[in-house]
Amino acid sequence: MSFTSGARRAPRRPSPRHLVGLGLLATCLGAGVAVAGPSPALLAASLPKVAIIVGPAGAQTSTNWDWANAAASEALPYTSNIVKVYSPNATWSRVKTAISGAAIVVYIGRGRGFPSPYSSMLENSTQDGFGLNPVAGVNNSTTKYYGESYIRAVRLAPGAVVLLDRLDYASGNSEPGRTQPTLSVARRRVDNYGASFLAGGAAIVIAEAKQSLAYYIRSIFTRDISLDTVWQTSPWQNGHVTSFTSTRTRGAVGRTDPLYPTSDYYRSIVGCPAILTTTVRHAGLTPTPGEVSVPASIDATGASDASFAMNSWLRTVPDGSTIVFKACSVYRMDAFLLLVERHNLTFEGNGATLRSNGRSSCGGACSLFYFLNSSGITIRNFNLVGNSPTPGVYSSTWEQASAVRVMGGSDFEISGLTIRAVGGDGLYAGNPTNVSFHNNHIVTAGRNGVSVISGTNNTAEDNAFDKVGYVTFDDEADHPDEASTNIVFRNNTVGTYGARFASVEGGHTGAAISGVTISGNAVTGRSLLTVIDNGGTARMLNIGFTGNTSTVAAAGPVLEFAHIDGLTVIGNVQPLTSGVLASISDCTGVTYR
Repeated sequence: MSFTSGARRAPRRPSPRHLVGLGLLATCLGAGVAVAGPSPALLAASLPKVAIIVGPAGAQTSTNWDWANAAASEALPYTSNIVKVYSPNATWSRVKTAISGAAIVVYIGRGRGFPSPYSSMLENSTQDGFGLNPVAGVNNSTTKYYGESYIRAVRLAPGAVVLLDRLDYASGNSEPGRTQPTLSVARRRVDNYGASFLAGGAAIVIAEAKQSLAYYIRSIFTRDISLDTVWQTSPWQNGHVTSFTSTRTRGAVGRTDPLYPTSDYYRSIVGCPAILTTTVRHAGLTPTPGEVSVPASIDATGASDASFAMNSWLRTVPDGSTIVFKACSVYRMDAFLLLVERHNLTFEGNGATLRSNGRSSCGGACSLFYFLNSSGITIRNFNLVGNSPTPGVYSSTWEQASAVRVMGGSDFEISGLTIRAVGGDGLYAGNPTNVSFHNNHIVTAGRNGVSVISGTNNTAEDNAFDKVGYVTFDDEADHPDEASTNIVFRNNTVGTYGARFASVEGGHTGAAISGVTISGNAVTGRSLLTVIDNGGTARMLNIGFTGNTSTVAAAGPVLEFAHIDGLTVIGNVQPLTSGVLASISDCTGVTYR
């Protein structure tokens, strides 16, 4: 699976007055010292909890203390709710208390996982957990392992991240001197280690066997991106990433990034990689006013239909609410989510998957989100999965089943979606105003990447379209009264398409079309094949096609423009096997170079 999330503005650092008002609390259970500050209840409600654990590791323990303190220093400007439990006082009872309700768990120490040379079966009591002090205050060498059965019994904050450092097995690696694992064994180790913490409420588990975790703490608090992006752009990334679907945790995805293509498995991530850093920062906090979570009574495993119960519940949620989905959940949708005349709603996906299970005959009702005359809508961080039998291939039977369908209304922001296997469009816009569709990854769409039937001030930018069955960008009026004004398709990356890269008014309806901009897009798997021609039934106004590039040669003309007043075609790069780049007919006010 692939996950994409674009960059966001970094959150504002809390002011000094804010920190002074809350007090600086660092509870060091290892030393048995607590600095006076707000009550634990107040901290739990207002600031994310960070638990930092250092287990016994012999001579390496003192270095691990330093690395743990560096992680704490990164967190301290943003939260004073930091709990540290260090060897020789890192006993299970103290660690369990420390990590309960934590949004971020850091563990540095020894690990024991499975598959292992010491056992033929997974031993839940000792594998895939922490190596800790059996008794407090004795030494930094004697280690007792508390495995999956212990970790599963703890409740982390929903959506928490677990960061594991310097462990054997957790990232897929072997103990020093042992035989290097195969890729299959490494993946099983990553999957098993992650399953313990994911069952305890974590959304993601990251393991680094050789590097400090300070980078991750800093990124969680200062960047608004996915944890997958944080991991993949780490200073220590090796460029050898492979992915797998978890067999231990439903809906989870794992990745390894060995130092060499097939050995030294020192980096891994498993869980819900699309989870955002913002979600981690808010994990376990008291919900803000207007924030509501999808009820646990609605099946989040994908085993049964959730659409009926979800629609019934959504009708009870007042306008102005933020609707929070459980991290990494999977909802089977036998029908769409239908929102009629709803206003000022935010759908916070947290990497949740909406998976269509509708029939081909249901048309638009097989879309995942369907909005009618709604406004002020934000949708972010979902996996939207259709059930087209031929992903990325056009079929008239499935073409109405879109990922997101917006009919009328205004002010939509749609971002952070991963869309695959929809039979219709990634986005279908039927006469809305002010739609921003950005930083999404359309893996496969059966018809179009983006369809604008009509509307005003609608923009699709910074998206990735891997494979679409028909047209990547289509401004397509169905009737003469379906006007389009100020439509922008900008800075997107495109893989392959079935018919054309872009098309405007191919239906020749004579609808009023003006201010269409197609700019800065990069096509890697096909040419820039584009037709903007309304057949002469009316004049289109102010069309710009600029700075688009392709590396795939094609016979010209690749670009066709007709019946336009105010045409700008500048700076496009397209290799040709023959002919000319563009055909321009019956156009005025032309700038071409």
